[in-house]
Amino acid sequence: MLEFIINLLKEFGVFGLMTGLAIEASSLPFPGSLITLTYGYLLNLSIGKLIWIAFLGSFVYTLFSLIPYWIGYKLEHKLKKKLSKKKKCLSEHSADLKNAGYGALRLHAH
Repeated sequence: MLEFIINLLKEFGVFGLMTGLAIEASSLPFPGSLITLTYGYLLNLSIGKLIWIAFLGSFVYTLFSLIPYWIGYKLEHKLKKKLSKKKKCLSEHSADLKNAGYGALRLHAH
């Protein structure tokens, strides 16, 4: 099984390394660090190629890390709206509990 995985990684080469970095950067659950370390062991590269692949990998990682950023940016308004409704509801229930004699119970609506 391990030999199969190593042979598969060797076949994919640098493209497999960049794909692993892209998947990891996009915040999907993936053992990207392990894949990167494995490729570091498998690929026998000169210093020049190593530097080139390091720059390419950092570019790919940066580019694909914009995916979760973009998702958060697009959903920010909707989440703030939804959380403000919950905060308002929590504040109303907190006032009800205080009026009912539960003054020692502290509910914070942050």
